[in-house]
Amino acid sequence: MRRRGLSLIEAVVCVLLLALTVPPIVQSLQSMGDHRADTVTTMRAVLLAGLILETLIADTASRDPSLGFDALANPTTYLDDPARGLRVRLAELTEPYERAGLAYTVEIGPLVNATGSASAEAEENIFRTVTVRVHFNAGLGPQRVMPVSVMVGEM
Repeated sequence: MRRRGLSLIEAVVCVLLLALTVPPIVQSLQSMGDHRADTVTTMRAVLLAGLILETLIADTASRDPSLGFDALANPTTYLDDPARGLRVRLAELTEPYERAGLAYTVEIGPLVNATGSASAEAEENIFRTVTVRVHFNAGLGPQRVMPVSVMVGEM
């Protein structure tokens, strides 16, 4: 006589095998999803920092009287002026990043020389270091801050 189906012992063995193998697989998939989410968020942070720095670099080369390298001498006005500040001009472009949980700060440093330090010779201090810090929550840990810096000079 041919047997059809599984015996009770075979069914119990199948259930045990599934109980032992499924949880590690699910945990591995969750971990891979978290890593992918972190990668995507980090890429968004890089794009946001690049957007801000590219605009700032373009501003330093601008012939517009309210822009140019000299505008960086007053960071508060350059960044936060309600009519022409960098944040206002970039609001439409940065809004999708902010909706995705990213935030940024911009720090404009004092005049420095080509080595990045202030020189006693004032005429050597013709650059400024600008740092954009993008803040975002990581799927695998605490909030992260990604700083990106560039030195700009008068064009």
